[in-house]
Amino acid sequence: MSGKVLLTGATGFVGMEVLERYLTRTDRDVIALVRAPDDAVARDRVGGVLRDLFGTWGARRYENRVDVVAADLVSPGLGISSQRRAEIAAATEDIVHAAASVSFALPLEEARVVNVEGTRRALELAASAPGLRRFVHVSTAYVAGTHPGRFFERDHDLAQSFRNSYEQSKFEAERLVRDASALPTTILRPSIV
Repeated sequence: MSGKVLLTGATGFVGMEVLERYLTRTDRDVIALVRAPDDAVARDRVGGVLRDLFGTWGARRYENRVDVVAADLVSPGLGISSQRRAEIAAATEDIVHAAASVSFALPLEEARVVNVEGTRRALELAASAPGLRRFVHVSTAYVAGTHPGRFFERDHDLAQSFRNSYEQSKFEAERLVRDASALPTTILRPSIV
């Protein structure tokens, strides 16, 4: 595969594990969209992740395979210039959207800003990627909410209620991904992280 993998959430717990696997198990280059005021700060943040994962010497082995871009998932156009966004979209073959707020205590509107609107912005980028092979959305098994009994992969809205804003906002984000029928999407639902 020649196209790059675009990864959101590379500095978070799940995202850093995804980053590690792409770097060690494939020869794919990664574009990491990182919340930061500029590319230099974003590179420093990812550099810290690489050092945590591989140590100082190991980080040097992989740093040239990660193109770090300062972005804001909740801003229109991801807070990136239209030209740079087009360049990123053209280079991207797969998107793994792992960025999220995992706080259970946020007010629902604040959780929606990150989890729902961030997903909407990632889907907008995916729609502009001419060579997109797959959009992977990292969700949670807890979109099942209070639904009793089994909740299958195909299940989504079974009139369940939710215990917290995290569950509800991730449920709503999944709805956006499910509605993006023109895109090749996959939803992953880890249960315990």
